[in-house]
Amino acid sequence: MSPDMPQGDCQRTPEFLPRRSALSYADGFSRFLCLAADAWRYGRGDDRRQGEIQRALVAALTDAAERAGLDRSIWRTQPGGDGELALLPSDGTEPRLVDAFIRELDAWLDEYNHDRVAEARLRLRVAMHHGVAYPAPNGYAGKGPVVVSRLLDCRPVRDALDMDSTANLALIISEQIFKDTVYQRHTSLRPEEFVRVFVADQDKDFQAEAWVRVPRIAPERLASALRAHTGEPAKARHLILSLQGVQPEEPMRIERAAEEAFTAAQLGSAQRRIEAAPDGTIISFQDHLQGASALGIWIEQFDRALRAGELGSSPAQVRIGVHCGQRQSDRALARRLAGSDITRDSLSVAHAARVAVAVSDEVFQSVVRAGGRYIDADRYRPVDAGAPAWLYIPGYSVPPDATRHRRKTRRPRKKTSAPQSASQVGTINGPATVLGAESKIETLVVGAFNDFGEGERP
Repeated sequence: MSPDMPQGDCQRTPEFLPRRSALSYADGFSRFLCLAADAWRYGRGDDRRQGEIQRALVAALTDAAERAGLDRSIWRTQPGGDGELALLPSDGTEPRLVDAFIRELDAWLDEYNHDRVAEARLRLRVAMHHGVAYPAPNGYAGKGPVVVSRLLDCRPVRDALDMDSTANLALIISEQIFKDTVYQRHTSLRPEEFVRVFVADQDKDFQAEAWVRVPRIAPERLASALRAHTGEPAKARHLILSLQGVQPEEPMRIERAAEEAFTAAQLGSAQRRIEAAPDGTIISFQDHLQGASALGIWIEQFDRALRAGELGSSPAQVRIGVHCGQRQSDRALARRLAGSDITRDSLSVAHAARVAVAVSDEVFQSVVRAGGRYIDADRYRPVDAGAPAWLYIPGYSVPPDATRHRRKTRRPRKKTSAPQSASQVGTINGPATVLGAESKIETLVVGAFNDFGEGERP
């Protein structure tokens, strides 16, 4: 009990817990703007130094809030010695907190730290998130406080503060706040001032994308310091195989082709997981290296195995949607990409094609652009598959434009004894030999072909 606390007050509700009239346990659902701050190297100081840090921390947060036009008296705070958790009302103050408050806090710390030796300086890690919170017997519970606490303690924001001894604070904000506030330009900050990082804590089963900024530190320098955290963590990459117009005997043929491709790509059974889905099959790969192998070697070998198994059978066509993540919504997006009209139509107009691959923009940026064996970003075409996506068809330098092909009027084949010139044959990209009225196509084909396999006349 505090020596200043009067007798009889020992059962009083702590000040950081809101009264039940404001937010009761029964209410159970309220959204707050969650702010967390923590002092750098607090535990290394002696008792007097720790007391000074606590006083300076409260003064810094209070003065910065006042200078930024925020009413700190309505913040619901949970002190923590070297840090503080604060819940702010969802009343439109989010841009001001991300922008003006951090600017004023940095200025306050800069003034406080002036002429102080390194050990006496107050440096802060600050985290922000927006989520559900409600009072509990020992503070606050809910996803909001949990996420902001995980961000505050993560390695990327610690490394950001340690990269430069002159930095007063390092800010990390959740993906939600970045997209809703910074990316939409509701602040004076440019999105380029933040560096995207991936936060993963396996012990606490936490994984999230976040954005880091250190005031007065060049984003390029910050990105270089956080390079180890900017690559995507181990995430399952869901490949959805949706079969089109298959005969009863074809599923086994496709299964054999997939297994042959797994062997060729050296993707053992321990490196993947296969599940049945209502409209096809889900194949999950667990990390970047396997994701690159799946999009490169595996797809190339799968396409070859499909063709090799067609002797005496009708051709099979497979649509593959690719997205990354471990949530059901990630799987749903991969399935939508595989079943989208643009994927279906592009495969139907691609002459002699067996496979069409539609990858989400996230997969394109993080895996395809990085390149790899059989991966060439220039062979992908941007499409709208219900979400921003990129389309690839093995054997084509660029996938055919299904929309343009549908607009063309088909003409019946005209018999002629005169040989066609090369200009009369459909557009060809890749080695080809024109023999009279026929085209012998080697590897890469671009353009439209009519029902008879000839290039259409202009």
